[in-house]
Amino acid sequence: PVVAIGIKGTPQNALSEDRLKRFNAMSVLASALFSSWGELVTGLTKDNLIPSDPSYEVVHTGAFSHILFSADTYEPKELIGRFDRLAEKISRQGISEEAFQRGKKVLYADYLSEFNSAEGIASLLASDALEGIDTAKSTESILALRKEEVECLAKDLLTNSRICRVTVWPLGEKASAERSLKMSAFISFLEKIGLIFDPTVQQEFYSNGEPFYVSFEGLGIGKFKVNPVAIPIGNGIRFYGIIITAAI
Repeated sequence: PVVAIGIKGTPQNALSEDRLKRFNAMSVLASALFSSWGELVTGLTKDNLIPSDPSYEVVHTGAFSHILFSADTYEPKELIGRFDRLAEKISRQGISEEAFQRGKKVLYADYLSEFNSAEGIASLLASDALEGIDTAKSTESILALRKEEVECLAKDLLTNSRICRVTVWPLGEKASAERSLKMSAFISFLEKIGLIFDPTVQQEFYSNGEPFYVSFEGLGIGKFKVNPVAIPIGNGIRFYGIIITAAI
């Protein structure tokens, strides 16, 4: 599954300086939320909940802007839950000085990298012109950015009315995942009551119809043979088929 999280910005002032300041503050906030060194992604990676590096970007379109994050994940609900907790924490407590300075340096380095090629310079000048931004003031605006401005923006943006959370499942995978969860819960129940299939004969249970062994350890009943066919109709309706059907 892929989780996408969008954070919609508030309408921007038409003045070039205000829009530039807002873009810089949003970029630093996005770094604090979604960067590879941040609390969210570091924790997800450590717990093996994401198979690859996620991506995020800050987008400006006319008078509006937004932050967009996306990631492949094994546990969509867990990822969204962790993001919600982090967003609430930043909204209430602000961001650390370390996160602010690091995000600011990343923003500054990204901006300077645009001057590494003629194409980059042309693209930067064109986009700034379209947005009504004075390119000459960009570095000055980044360096002047204050932590309080980022935290003020966070209080405005990190609310449910401005956050959209979407989970996209591969075709058919959501139903399959739900069945797997139900089956896992059913197997856990069987283990709690002491029903254990002997792993040494489990292959016979699934393949050639030979008797298999079960035990109710929790009830003090030792291992005994059981015929895998529950109802002798046709090729036989087997116990494991009934169990799986009941679990689903």
